[in-house]
Amino acid sequence: MATVAVEKKQFIIDASVHNSHESRLKIDIPQIETGDLLIVKVLSGNAFGVYEGTHKLSTFYYQSINSSDSEKSFNSNFDLDRYEFQFASLVGSLDDGKTFFPIGNHLELTVLQPDGNLSLAFWGNDDSTADNCVTLTVEVQSQKDLEQFNVPVEVSNYIFTDRWQFDIDAKANSVSRRDLSPLLKTGLCLQPGDLITVDVHSLDFWSLVAGDASWNFNADGRKLDGTYWTNIFRFNHNFQSGSLVGTLDGGKTFFQVGTHLQMSVLNAGHLSFACWADDNYGDNQGVIRAYVKVVRDGITITQPSNVSSNSIDLGRFTNLSELKPKVKFDPNTCIWAKANCKLEPRPILEPRSIIDKGSAVIKTEPDKKYNLQFTVTPGSTIYKNTFGIFPVSADGSVAGVKPGDPTYAQTAVSNRVKLANYNEEPVLKGQKQKFESQLLGGTNYEIFLIVSGTPDQFLEKNPTNKPRMSPQAYFKTTAANPDGKSHVKASSEDEDTFGFEDMYNGGDKDFNDMLVEVKVTSVEDAATSSTSSENSDTTLTEQDCPLYPLCKLSQLNN
Repeated sequence: MATVAVEKKQFIIDASVHNSHESRLKIDIPQIETGDLLIVKVLSGNAFGVYEGTHKLSTFYYQSINSSDSEKSFNSNFDLDRYEFQFASLVGSLDDGKTFFPIGNHLELTVLQPDGNLSLAFWGNDDSTADNCVTLTVEVQSQKDLEQFNVPVEVSNYIFTDRWQFDIDAKANSVSRRDLSPLLKTGLCLQPGDLITVDVHSLDFWSLVAGDASWNFNADGRKLDGTYWTNIFRFNHNFQSGSLVGTLDGGKTFFQVGTHLQMSVLNAGHLSFACWADDNYGDNQGVIRAYVKVVRDGITITQPSNVSSNSIDLGRFTNLSELKPKVKFDPNTCIWAKANCKLEPRPILEPRSIIDKGSAVIKTEPDKKYNLQFTVTPGSTIYKNTFGIFPVSADGSVAGVKPGDPTYAQTAVSNRVKLANYNEEPVLKGQKQKFESQLLGGTNYEIFLIVSGTPDQFLEKNPTNKPRMSPQAYFKTTAANPDGKSHVKASSEDEDTFGFEDMYNGGDKDFNDMLVEVKVTSVEDAATSSTSSENSDTTLTEQDCPLYPLCKLSQLNN
Protein backbone atom coordinates (compact mmCIF):
# COMPACT_ATOMS: atom_id res chain seq x y z
CA MET A 1 0.00 0.00 0.00
CA ALA A 2 1.29 3.43 -0.92
CA THR A 3 2.38 5.88 1.73
CA VAL A 4 0.26 9.03 1.51
CA ALA A 5 2.06 12.27 2.35
CA VAL A 6 -0.17 15.31 2.84
CA GLU A 7 0.66 18.89 1.88
CA LYS A 8 -1.98 21.43 2.98
CA LYS A 9 -1.84 25.23 2.92
CA GLN A 10 -4.15 28.23 2.86
CA PHE A 11 -4.08 30.89 0.14
CA ILE A 12 -5.88 34.06 -0.94
CA ILE A 13 -6.53 34.79 -4.62
CA ASP A 14 -7.40 38.36 -5.59
CA ALA A 15 -9.42 39.10 -8.74
CA SER A 16 -7.68 42.45 -9.16
CA VAL A 17 -4.39 40.59 -9.75
CA HIS A 18 -5.19 37.07 -10.97
CA ASN A 19 -8.01 37.93 -13.33
CA SER A 20 -7.43 35.92 -16.51
CA HIS A 21 -5.96 32.70 -17.84
CA GLU A 22 -2.72 34.62 -18.45
CA SER A 23 -2.35 36.11 -14.95
CA ARG A 24 -2.66 33.04 -12.76
CA LEU A 25 -1.70 32.75 -9.09
CA LYS A 26 1.11 30.21 -8.79
CA ILE A 27 0.43 28.11 -5.71
CA ASP A 28 3.40 27.66 -3.40
CA ILE A 29 3.35 23.89 -2.91
CA PRO A 30 5.60 21.12 -4.31
CA GLN A 31 5.01 19.86 -7.83
CA ILE A 32 1.86 17.73 -8.12
CA GLU A 33 2.30 14.27 -9.63
CA THR A 34 0.02 12.08 -11.72
CA GLY A 35 -2.11 10.00 -9.37
CA ASP A 36 -2.07 12.52 -6.50
CA LEU A 37 -5.38 13.53 -4.93
CA LEU A 38 -5.80 17.31 -5.19
CA ILE A 39 -8.33 18.91 -2.81
CA VAL A 40 -9.29 22.58 -3.06
CA LYS A 41 -11.80 24.01 -0.57
CA VAL A 42 -13.03 27.61 -0.71
CA LEU A 43 -13.46 29.09 2.77
CA SER A 44 -14.82 32.50 1.79
CA GLY A 45 -15.49 34.59 -1.30
CA ASN A 46 -17.37 34.02 -4.56
CA ALA A 47 -15.89 31.19 -6.67
CA PHE A 48 -18.85 30.74 -9.04
CA GLY A 49 -18.83 34.00 -10.96
CA VAL A 50 -19.26 37.67 -10.17
CA TYR A 51 -22.71 39.22 -10.47
CA GLU A 52 -21.76 42.88 -9.97
CA GLY A 53 -20.34 45.24 -12.53
CA THR A 54 -20.87 45.12 -16.26
CA HIS A 55 -21.04 41.33 -16.47
CA LYS A 56 -23.90 39.19 -15.25
CA LEU A 57 -23.41 35.50 -14.55
CA SER A 58 -22.79 34.08 -18.00
CA THR A 59 -20.59 31.74 -19.97
CA PHE A 60 -17.20 32.98 -21.16
CA TYR A 61 -15.24 31.20 -23.89
CA TYR A 62 -11.47 31.14 -24.20
CA GLN A 63 -10.21 30.81 -27.79
CA SER A 64 -7.22 28.48 -27.58
CA ILE A 65 -4.26 28.52 -29.94
CA ASN A 66 -3.16 24.96 -29.16
CA SER A 67 -5.17 22.99 -31.73
CA SER A 68 -3.54 22.30 -35.08
CA ASP A 69 -5.48 22.27 -38.36
CA SER A 70 -4.85 18.53 -38.68
CA GLU A 71 -6.35 17.88 -35.26
CA LYS A 72 -9.40 19.98 -36.08
CA SER A 73 -10.03 17.96 -39.23
CA PHE A 74 -9.33 14.68 -37.41
CA ASN A 75 -12.49 14.81 -35.34
CA SER A 76 -15.49 16.97 -36.15
CA ASN A 77 -17.47 15.72 -33.16
CA PHE A 78 -16.01 18.37 -30.84
CA ASP A 79 -15.51 22.10 -30.89
CA LEU A 80 -11.77 22.04 -30.28
CA ASP A 81 -11.05 25.71 -29.73
CA ARG A 82 -12.83 26.63 -26.52
CA TYR A 83 -12.92 26.15 -22.83
CA GLU A 84 -16.31 26.95 -21.31
CA PHE A 85 -16.57 28.25 -17.74
CA GLN A 86 -18.75 30.84 -16.05
CA PHE A 87 -17.38 34.34 -16.32
CA ALA A 88 -15.16 35.20 -13.30
CA SER A 89 -15.44 31.71 -11.82
CA LEU A 90 -12.45 30.04 -10.16
CA VAL A 91 -10.45 27.63 -12.35
CA GLY A 92 -7.07 25.90 -12.15
CA SER A 93 -4.26 24.60 -14.32
CA LEU A 94 -1.43 22.10 -13.77
CA ASP A 95 0.45 22.61 -17.03
CA ASP A 96 1.12 26.35 -17.20
CA GLY A 97 -2.20 27.24 -18.80
CA LYS A 98 -2.45 24.58 -21.52
CA THR A 99 -5.25 22.67 -19.77
CA PHE A 100 -7.80 24.20 -17.39
CA PHE A 101 -10.27 22.60 -14.99
CA PRO A 102 -13.18 24.03 -12.94
CA ILE A 103 -12.89 24.49 -9.18
CA GLY A 104 -15.85 26.41 -7.79
CA ASN A 105 -16.35 26.04 -4.04
CA HIS A 106 -14.97 22.51 -3.79
CA LEU A 107 -12.84 20.14 -5.82
CA GLU A 108 -11.42 16.70 -5.09
CA LEU A 109 -9.53 15.55 -8.16
CA THR A 110 -7.47 12.47 -9.00
CA VAL A 111 -4.74 14.05 -11.13
CA LEU A 112 -4.62 12.46 -14.61
CA GLN A 113 -2.19 14.95 -16.15
CA PRO A 114 1.63 14.89 -16.27
CA ASP A 115 3.47 16.20 -13.20
CA GLY A 116 3.07 19.95 -12.88
CA ASN A 117 2.64 23.03 -10.69
CA LEU A 118 -0.79 24.29 -9.66
CA SER A 119 -1.95 27.78 -10.61
CA LEU A 120 -5.35 29.46 -10.16
CA ALA A 121 -7.25 32.28 -11.84
CA PHE A 122 -10.65 33.93 -12.12
CA TRP A 123 -11.87 33.01 -15.60
CA GLY A 124 -12.00 35.88 -18.08
CA ASN A 125 -12.17 38.51 -15.36
CA ASP A 126 -11.61 42.26 -15.79
CA ASP A 127 -11.71 45.52 -13.83
CA SER A 128 -15.47 45.33 -13.31
CA THR A 129 -14.99 42.34 -11.00
CA ALA A 130 -11.74 43.41 -9.36
CA ASP A 131 -13.19 43.56 -5.85
CA ASN A 132 -13.67 39.79 -5.61
CA CYS A 133 -11.34 37.84 -3.31
CA VAL A 134 -11.37 34.15 -2.36
CA THR A 135 -9.71 32.42 0.59
CA LEU A 136 -9.09 28.71 0.07
CA THR A 137 -7.06 25.72 1.18
CA VAL A 138 -5.07 23.46 -1.14
CA GLU A 139 -4.32 19.91 -0.03
CA VAL A 140 -2.34 17.26 -1.89
CA GLN A 141 -2.35 13.58 -0.94
CA SER A 142 0.51 11.84 -2.72
CA GLN A 143 -0.37 8.80 -4.88
CA LYS A 144 -3.67 8.33 -3.05
CA ASP A 145 -5.17 6.08 -5.73
CA LEU A 146 -2.45 3.43 -5.29
CA GLU A 147 -3.87 2.52 -1.88
CA GLN A 148 -6.66 0.55 -3.52
CA PHE A 149 -4.35 -1.65 -5.58
CA ASN A 150 -3.76 -3.80 -2.49
CA VAL A 151 -6.97 -3.66 -0.44
CA PRO A 152 -7.92 -6.83 1.50
CA VAL A 153 -11.60 -7.39 0.81
CA GLU A 154 -14.56 -9.31 2.10
CA VAL A 155 -18.07 -9.58 0.65
CA SER A 156 -20.39 -6.98 2.13
CA ASN A 157 -23.82 -5.46 1.64
CA TYR A 158 -24.62 -3.32 -1.38
CA ILE A 159 -23.69 0.33 -1.10
CA PHE A 160 -24.09 3.47 -3.21
CA THR A 161 -27.87 3.21 -2.92
CA ASP A 162 -28.03 6.94 -3.64
CA ARG A 163 -26.00 6.83 -6.85
CA TRP A 164 -26.59 6.50 -10.55
CA GLN A 165 -24.58 3.75 -12.28
CA PHE A 166 -23.13 4.22 -15.77
CA ASP A 167 -21.08 1.76 -17.85
CA ILE A 168 -18.59 3.51 -20.15
CA ASP A 169 -17.36 1.40 -23.04
CA ALA A 170 -13.67 1.68 -23.98
CA LYS A 171 -14.47 1.31 -27.69
CA ALA A 172 -17.89 2.88 -28.19
CA ASN A 173 -17.02 5.81 -25.94
CA SER A 174 -13.44 6.42 -27.05
CA VAL A 175 -12.72 10.11 -27.74
CA SER A 176 -10.75 9.09 -30.84
CA ARG A 177 -13.81 7.82 -32.75
CA ARG A 178 -14.24 9.50 -36.14
CA ASP A 179 -17.60 8.06 -37.21
CA LEU A 180 -19.99 8.76 -34.33
CA SER A 181 -20.16 10.94 -31.26
CA PRO A 182 -18.31 8.89 -28.65
CA LEU A 183 -19.78 10.43 -25.52
CA LEU A 184 -21.70 8.29 -23.04
CA LYS A 185 -24.65 10.60 -22.38
CA THR A 186 -25.96 10.11 -18.86
CA GLY A 187 -29.05 12.26 -19.30
CA LEU A 188 -28.28 14.08 -16.04
CA CYS A 189 -28.73 17.82 -16.46
CA LEU A 190 -26.54 19.65 -13.93
CA GLN A 191 -26.87 23.21 -12.68
CA PRO A 192 -24.29 25.70 -11.32
CA GLY A 193 -23.76 24.99 -7.65
CA ASP A 194 -24.50 21.24 -7.89
CA LEU A 195 -21.99 19.02 -6.12
CA ILE A 196 -21.18 15.95 -8.20
CA THR A 197 -19.30 12.91 -6.89
CA VAL A 198 -17.99 10.18 -9.20
CA ASP A 199 -16.27 7.01 -7.95
CA VAL A 200 -14.78 4.11 -9.89
CA HIS A 201 -13.00 1.21 -8.22
CA SER A 202 -9.25 1.20 -8.75
CA LEU A 203 -9.38 -2.48 -9.79
CA ASP A 204 -12.08 -1.99 -12.44
CA PHE A 205 -10.25 -2.19 -15.76
CA TRP A 206 -10.85 -1.76 -19.48
CA SER A 207 -8.43 -2.58 -22.29
CA LEU A 208 -6.86 -0.53 -25.08
CA VAL A 209 -5.58 -3.71 -26.81
CA ALA A 210 -8.08 -6.57 -26.64
CA GLY A 211 -6.58 -9.86 -25.46
CA ASP A 212 -3.36 -8.33 -24.11
CA ALA A 213 -3.52 -7.89 -20.31
CA SER A 214 -0.52 -5.57 -20.35
CA TRP A 215 -2.81 -2.97 -21.97
CA ASN A 216 -5.48 -3.07 -19.27
CA PHE A 217 -6.03 0.33 -17.64
CA ASN A 218 -8.13 1.55 -14.76
CA ALA A 219 -10.02 4.86 -14.75
CA ASP A 220 -6.83 6.71 -13.74
CA GLY A 221 -4.95 5.33 -16.72
CA ARG A 222 -2.87 3.04 -14.47
CA LYS A 223 -1.82 -0.37 -15.78
CA LEU A 224 -2.00 -3.59 -13.77
CA ASP A 225 1.52 -3.02 -12.41
CA GLY A 226 0.55 0.45 -11.14
CA THR A 227 2.47 2.36 -13.84
CA TYR A 228 1.21 4.66 -16.59
CA TRP A 229 1.71 4.29 -20.32
CA THR A 230 1.70 7.85 -21.69
CA ASN A 231 -0.30 11.05 -21.68
CA ILE A 232 -2.18 12.19 -24.78
CA PHE A 233 -2.66 15.86 -25.70
CA ARG A 234 -5.72 16.44 -27.89
CA PHE A 235 -8.58 18.92 -28.08
CA ASN A 236 -6.50 21.32 -25.92
CA HIS A 237 -6.50 18.83 -23.04
CA ASN A 238 -3.68 16.68 -21.69
CA PHE A 239 -4.68 13.47 -19.84
CA GLN A 240 -3.32 9.98 -19.24
CA SER A 241 -4.12 7.44 -21.94
CA GLY A 242 -6.85 5.05 -20.89
CA SER A 243 -8.25 7.37 -18.21
CA LEU A 244 -11.90 8.30 -17.65
CA VAL A 245 -12.93 11.88 -18.45
CA GLY A 246 -16.17 13.86 -18.38
CA THR A 247 -17.76 16.87 -20.04
CA LEU A 248 -20.80 19.09 -19.53
CA ASP A 249 -20.77 20.93 -22.85
CA GLY A 250 -20.61 18.17 -25.44
CA GLY A 251 -16.81 18.04 -25.59
CA LYS A 252 -15.73 21.70 -25.61
CA THR A 253 -14.39 21.32 -22.09
CA PHE A 254 -13.30 17.95 -20.69
CA PHE A 255 -12.47 17.41 -17.02
CA GLN A 256 -10.57 14.65 -15.27
CA VAL A 257 -12.67 11.97 -13.55
CA GLY A 258 -10.46 8.95 -12.85
CA THR A 259 -11.23 6.85 -9.81
CA HIS A 260 -12.52 9.78 -7.73
CA LEU A 261 -13.91 13.20 -8.49
CA GLN A 262 -15.95 15.56 -6.34
CA MET A 263 -16.61 18.86 -8.04
CA SER A 264 -18.71 22.00 -7.75
CA VAL A 265 -20.48 22.48 -11.07
CA LEU A 266 -19.82 25.87 -12.68
CA ASN A 267 -21.87 25.55 -15.87
CA ALA A 268 -25.32 24.21 -16.64
CA GLY A 269 -24.96 21.20 -18.92
CA HIS A 270 -25.60 17.52 -19.60
CA LEU A 271 -23.11 15.15 -18.02
CA SER A 272 -21.27 12.79 -20.39
CA PHE A 273 -18.30 10.43 -20.02
CA ALA A 274 -15.62 9.13 -22.39
CA CYS A 275 -12.46 7.03 -22.51
CA TRP A 276 -9.35 9.14 -23.18
CA ALA A 277 -7.79 6.70 -25.64
CA ASP A 278 -5.27 6.59 -28.46
CA ASP A 279 -6.21 6.75 -32.15
CA ASN A 280 -6.57 2.97 -32.57
CA TYR A 281 -9.92 2.72 -30.78
CA GLY A 282 -10.91 -0.41 -32.76
CA ASP A 283 -8.80 -2.57 -30.42
CA ASN A 284 -10.44 -1.21 -27.27
CA GLN A 285 -12.57 -3.54 -25.15
CA GLY A 286 -14.41 -3.66 -21.83
CA VAL A 287 -16.37 -1.25 -19.67
CA ILE A 288 -15.73 0.75 -16.54
CA ARG A 289 -18.62 1.43 -14.19
CA ALA A 290 -18.93 4.93 -12.74
CA TYR A 291 -21.07 5.66 -9.68
CA VAL A 292 -22.46 9.18 -9.74
CA LYS A 293 -24.06 11.21 -6.96
CA VAL A 294 -25.55 14.66 -7.52
CA VAL A 295 -26.44 16.93 -4.60
CA ARG A 296 -28.41 20.12 -5.25
CA ASP A 297 -29.11 22.54 -2.41
CA GLY A 298 -28.18 19.82 0.07
CA ILE A 299 -30.60 17.26 -1.43
CA THR A 300 -29.50 14.19 -3.42
CA ILE A 301 -31.09 14.20 -6.88
CA THR A 302 -33.12 11.00 -7.39
CA GLN A 303 -36.15 11.83 -9.51
CA PRO A 304 -36.59 11.21 -13.27
CA SER A 305 -37.51 14.88 -13.74
CA ASN A 306 -33.77 15.43 -13.68
CA VAL A 307 -33.33 13.19 -16.73
CA SER A 308 -33.93 14.46 -20.25
CA SER A 309 -36.51 12.54 -22.25
CA ASN A 310 -34.19 11.74 -25.15
CA SER A 311 -31.29 10.45 -23.05
CA ILE A 312 -29.53 7.22 -23.90
CA ASP A 313 -27.38 4.73 -21.98
CA LEU A 314 -28.99 5.61 -18.65
CA GLY A 315 -27.63 3.99 -15.53
CA ARG A 316 -29.66 2.21 -12.86
CA PHE A 317 -30.86 4.04 -9.78
CA THR A 318 -32.39 2.12 -6.87
CA ASN A 319 -35.70 3.98 -6.77
CA LEU A 320 -36.10 4.10 -10.57
CA SER A 321 -36.58 0.50 -11.68
CA GLU A 322 -37.35 1.49 -15.27
CA LEU A 323 -33.77 2.70 -15.79
CA LYS A 324 -31.44 -0.15 -16.76
CA PRO A 325 -27.65 -0.28 -17.04
CA LYS A 326 -26.14 -1.14 -20.39
CA VAL A 327 -24.25 -4.06 -18.82
CA LYS A 328 -26.12 -5.98 -16.13
CA PHE A 329 -24.53 -6.18 -12.70
CA ASP A 330 -23.43 -9.83 -12.51
CA PRO A 331 -22.48 -11.20 -9.05
CA ASN A 332 -20.26 -13.73 -10.81
CA THR A 333 -18.02 -10.98 -12.12
CA CYS A 334 -18.67 -8.12 -9.70
CA ILE A 335 -19.00 -8.16 -5.92
CA TRP A 336 -19.44 -5.51 -3.31
CA ALA A 337 -16.45 -5.44 -1.03
CA LYS A 338 -15.06 -3.46 1.85
CA ALA A 339 -11.59 -3.03 3.28
CA ASN A 340 -10.87 -5.49 6.10
CA CYS A 341 -10.01 -2.78 8.60
CA LYS A 342 -10.56 -2.12 12.29
CA LEU A 343 -10.83 1.29 13.87
CA GLU A 344 -9.13 2.11 17.12
CA PRO A 345 -10.50 4.92 19.33
CA ARG A 346 -8.87 8.20 18.45
CA PRO A 347 -6.77 9.65 21.27
CA ILE A 348 -8.00 12.70 23.11
CA LEU A 349 -6.00 15.74 22.05
CA GLU A 350 -5.26 18.02 24.96
CA PRO A 351 -5.22 21.73 24.05
CA ARG A 352 -1.68 23.07 24.19
CA SER A 353 0.24 26.08 22.99
CA ILE A 354 0.96 26.16 19.27
CA ILE A 355 3.54 28.97 19.52
CA ASP A 356 7.14 27.86 19.14
CA LYS A 357 8.94 30.22 21.51
CA GLY A 358 12.36 29.84 19.92
CA SER A 359 11.24 30.84 16.42
CA ALA A 360 8.11 32.88 17.29
CA VAL A 361 6.22 30.77 14.74
CA ILE A 362 2.73 29.25 15.10
CA LYS A 363 3.11 25.56 14.25
CA THR A 364 0.10 23.36 13.43
CA GLU A 365 -0.55 19.74 12.49
CA PRO A 366 -2.17 18.49 9.26
CA ASP A 367 -5.88 17.57 9.26
CA LYS A 368 -6.54 19.58 12.42
CA LYS A 369 -8.73 22.62 13.03
CA TYR A 370 -7.70 24.82 15.96
CA ASN A 371 -10.33 26.72 17.95
CA LEU A 372 -8.57 29.75 19.36
CA GLN A 373 -9.25 32.56 21.79
CA PHE A 374 -7.44 35.80 21.01
CA THR A 375 -6.82 38.46 23.66
CA VAL A 376 -5.38 41.73 22.33
CA THR A 377 -3.90 44.08 24.95
CA PRO A 378 -2.66 47.39 23.48
CA GLY A 379 0.08 49.11 25.48
CA SER A 380 0.99 52.05 23.26
CA THR A 381 -0.10 55.56 24.20
CA ILE A 382 1.11 56.94 20.84
CA TYR A 383 -0.10 54.63 18.08
CA LYS A 384 -3.36 52.80 17.36
CA ASN A 385 -2.24 49.42 16.00
CA THR A 386 -3.62 46.23 14.45
CA PHE A 387 -2.15 42.78 13.83
CA GLY A 388 -2.53 39.86 11.43
CA ILE A 389 -1.57 36.22 10.89
CA PHE A 390 -0.23 34.80 7.63
CA PRO A 391 0.88 31.32 6.43
CA VAL A 392 4.59 30.72 5.78
CA SER A 393 6.62 27.95 4.18
CA ALA A 394 9.43 26.12 5.95
CA ASP A 395 11.97 28.62 4.55
CA GLY A 396 9.94 31.60 5.83
CA SER A 397 8.65 32.60 2.41
CA VAL A 398 5.09 33.64 1.59
CA ALA A 399 3.75 32.57 -1.81
CA GLY A 400 7.37 32.13 -2.90
CA VAL A 401 8.51 35.58 -1.67
CA LYS A 402 11.22 35.54 1.03
CA PRO A 403 11.98 38.11 3.77
CA GLY A 404 14.19 40.84 2.34
CA ASP A 405 12.40 40.87 -0.99
CA PRO A 406 10.92 44.36 -1.71
CA THR A 407 7.45 42.82 -2.12
CA TYR A 408 7.57 40.64 1.01
CA ALA A 409 5.51 42.91 3.29
CA GLN A 410 2.83 43.44 0.66
CA THR A 411 2.67 39.69 -0.09
CA ALA A 412 2.48 38.71 3.58
CA VAL A 413 -0.26 41.21 4.43
CA SER A 414 -2.23 40.34 1.26
CA ASN A 415 -2.10 36.63 2.17
CA ARG A 416 -3.14 37.12 5.78
CA VAL A 417 -5.80 34.87 7.29
CA LYS A 418 -9.04 36.78 7.74
CA LEU A 419 -9.75 35.91 11.37
CA ALA A 420 -13.42 35.51 12.20
CA ASN A 421 -14.76 38.02 14.75
CA TYR A 422 -11.72 40.33 14.37
CA ASN A 423 -12.63 43.60 12.66
CA GLU A 424 -9.02 44.84 12.28
CA GLU A 425 -9.84 48.16 13.95
CA PRO A 426 -6.85 50.11 15.42
CA VAL A 427 -6.85 50.30 19.21
CA LEU A 428 -5.08 52.39 21.89
CA LYS A 429 -3.94 51.48 25.37
CA GLY A 430 -6.88 50.42 27.55
CA GLN A 431 -9.00 49.18 24.61
CA LYS A 432 -8.59 45.45 25.27
CA GLN A 433 -10.15 43.04 22.76
CA LYS A 434 -11.11 39.38 23.14
CA PHE A 435 -12.59 37.18 20.41
CA GLU A 436 -12.73 33.57 19.21
CA SER A 437 -11.65 32.31 15.81
CA GLN A 438 -10.33 29.22 14.00
CA LEU A 439 -7.11 28.30 12.24
CA LEU A 440 -6.62 25.40 9.85
CA GLY A 441 -3.67 23.11 10.50
CA GLY A 442 -1.13 21.80 8.04
CA THR A 443 1.14 24.83 7.74
CA ASN A 444 3.11 27.30 9.87
CA TYR A 445 1.97 30.84 10.56
CA GLU A 446 3.65 34.07 11.57
CA ILE A 447 2.21 37.27 12.99
CA PHE A 448 2.69 40.90 11.94
CA LEU A 449 1.98 44.37 13.41
CA ILE A 450 0.52 47.32 11.51
CA VAL A 451 1.53 50.54 13.24
CA SER A 452 -1.01 53.36 13.22
CA GLY A 453 -3.37 51.75 10.75
CA THR A 454 -5.06 48.64 9.40
CA PRO A 455 -3.76 45.99 6.97
CA ASP A 456 -5.94 47.41 4.19
CA GLN A 457 -4.63 50.92 4.85
CA PHE A 458 -1.07 49.61 4.69
CA LEU A 459 -1.72 47.94 1.31
CA GLU A 460 -3.27 51.15 0.00
CA LYS A 461 -0.83 53.77 1.35
CA ASN A 462 2.55 52.08 1.95
CA PRO A 463 2.64 48.61 0.31
CA THR A 464 6.42 48.77 -0.21
CA ASN A 465 6.86 49.36 3.55
CA LYS A 466 9.04 52.45 3.13
CA PRO A 467 10.81 53.84 6.24
CA ARG A 468 9.09 56.65 8.14
CA MET A 469 5.94 56.37 6.00
CA SER A 470 2.62 55.42 7.56
CA PRO A 471 1.28 52.85 8.17
CA GLN A 472 4.23 50.49 8.56
CA ALA A 473 4.28 46.70 8.85
CA TYR A 474 6.65 44.94 11.25
CA PHE A 475 7.57 41.24 11.31
CA LYS A 476 9.64 38.89 13.45
CA THR A 477 12.30 38.57 10.75
CA THR A 478 14.54 41.63 10.78
CA ALA A 479 15.20 41.41 7.02
CA ALA A 480 11.51 42.08 6.44
CA ASN A 481 11.43 45.29 8.49
CA PRO A 482 12.24 48.74 7.06
CA ASP A 483 14.64 49.52 9.94
CA GLY A 484 16.25 46.06 10.08
CA LYS A 485 15.31 45.77 13.76
CA SER A 486 13.36 43.14 15.70
CA HIS A 487 9.72 44.04 16.38
CA VAL A 488 7.93 40.73 17.13
CA LYS A 489 8.85 38.00 19.57
CA ALA A 490 7.25 35.25 21.61
CA SER A 491 6.79 36.26 25.23
CA SER A 492 9.27 34.75 27.68
CA GLU A 493 6.67 34.92 30.45
CA ASP A 494 3.55 33.54 28.73
CA GLU A 495 3.85 30.64 26.28
CA ASP A 496 0.65 31.69 24.46
CA THR A 497 1.56 35.34 23.86
CA PHE A 498 3.33 37.49 21.25
CA GLY A 499 4.85 40.87 22.16
CA PHE A 500 5.28 43.78 19.74
CA GLU A 501 7.53 46.84 19.59
CA ASP A 502 5.91 49.60 17.48
CA MET A 503 8.67 52.28 17.46
CA TYR A 504 10.96 52.76 14.46
CA ASN A 505 14.54 51.56 15.14
CA GLY A 506 13.27 49.26 17.87
CA GLY A 507 12.11 51.90 20.35
CA ASP A 508 12.67 50.93 23.98
CA LYS A 509 12.72 47.21 23.10
CA ASP A 510 10.18 46.37 25.80
CA PHE A 511 7.88 44.50 23.35
CA ASN A 512 4.75 45.54 25.21
CA ASP A 513 3.27 48.07 22.77
CA MET A 514 0.78 45.33 21.95
CA LEU A 515 0.35 41.85 23.41
CA VAL A 516 -1.58 39.19 21.48
CA GLU A 517 -2.47 36.01 23.36
CA VAL A 518 -3.31 33.04 21.11
CA LYS A 519 -4.84 30.41 23.36
CA VAL A 520 -5.97 27.00 22.05
CA THR A 521 -9.38 26.11 23.47
CA SER A 522 -9.88 22.86 21.52
CA VAL A 523 -8.61 20.94 18.50
CA GLU A 524 -10.87 19.30 15.93
CA ASP A 525 -10.24 16.62 13.34
CA ALA A 526 -10.70 18.58 10.12
CA ALA A 527 -12.12 15.53 8.33
CA THR A 528 -14.78 14.68 10.91
CA SER A 529 -15.05 17.96 12.90
CA SER A 530 -14.91 15.95 16.14
CA THR A 531 -13.75 18.08 19.06
CA SER A 532 -10.64 17.06 20.92
CA SER A 533 -12.40 17.24 24.28
CA GLU A 534 -14.51 14.17 23.52
CA ASN A 535 -13.81 10.67 22.28
CA SER A 536 -14.59 10.34 18.58
CA ASP A 537 -17.26 7.91 17.39
CA THR A 538 -15.56 4.63 16.48
CA THR A 539 -18.43 3.32 14.31
CA LEU A 540 -17.20 2.19 10.90
CA THR A 541 -18.04 4.69 8.18
CA GLU A 542 -17.51 4.75 4.42
CA GLN A 543 -14.74 7.30 4.98
CA ASP A 544 -12.94 5.23 7.62
CA CYS A 545 -13.41 1.82 6.01
CA PRO A 546 -14.46 2.33 2.37
CA LEU A 547 -16.83 0.00 0.52
CA TYR A 548 -16.19 -0.63 -3.16
CA PRO A 549 -17.78 -2.31 -6.17
CA LEU A 550 -15.06 -4.80 -7.14
CA CYS A 551 -15.27 -5.97 -10.76
CA LYS A 552 -13.00 -8.84 -11.79
CA LEU A 553 -10.87 -8.83 -14.92
CA SER A 554 -13.06 -11.56 -16.44
CA GLN A 555 -15.48 -8.73 -17.18
CA LEU A 556 -13.25 -7.85 -20.15
CA ASN A 557 -14.14 -11.14 -21.81
CA ASN A 558 -17.93 -10.72 -21.51
